[in-house]
Amino acid sequence: MKNLVIVFLFFGVISSCKTSSAKMERIYSLNDSTEDKFYLLNIIYENQKNGTLGGRPMVIIDSSVKFHYCMPNFDKLNISKSEIKKLKITEASKCIKLYGAAAEFGLIEIYTY
Repeated sequence: MKNLVIVFLFFGVISSCKTSSAKMERIYSLNDSTEDKFYLLNIIYENQKNGTLGGRPMVIIDSSVKFHYCMPNFDKLNISKSEIKKLKITEASKCIKLYGAAAEFGLIEIYTY
């Protein structure tokens, strides 16, 4: 019985470390109703493949932190693709000095002006 509990705990910890695609959509989807809704997600996935971003990158919109993986609660990004004027991707090793563990997976800075 004790071994069974340990196995369940192990798999619970492992599965909680992974970010499901549904959770990624909830976090990073834009307000658009078309394919543009996944614009930011597609950029994240592309940068994850080349190693620039990790699992759940921090998002800053116009100098305001909107999401990082340590946040227990967060609001939807509340932005559409047409509002994005500039997008800057920074890998974790370069931004962790400024933002600490919150930027462990990299940083996406979005500018609407």
